[in-house]
Amino acid sequence: MLELIQQEDWHGLTVYVAVRVAIVLICWVFLAMATFIDMYYGRKAAKAAGEGLRSRKYRRTFNKIGDYIRVMVFKLWLGDFIKIVF
Repeated sequence: MLELIQQEDWHGLTVYVAVRVAIVLICWVFLAMATFIDMYYGRKAAKAAGEGLRSRKYRRTFNKIGDYIRVMVFKLWLGDFIKIVF
């Protein structure tokens, strides 16, 4: 990336950044899809077992989303930190 900046290759830099942003967004979309699929099958299992649908279960699903987002942000931060140090 530094080479692109030094050579003032702005198009190359834009493509470089866009590809990385696209990869992160694709990961976030898969994360959201997996979480909602988990919620769907959790609801389906609760209905089959005759249990009531409780807001505590939905809260757990959204807590999972928050946990997954925190892990992804930490990974991005850690990856940048490692690149700077090494």
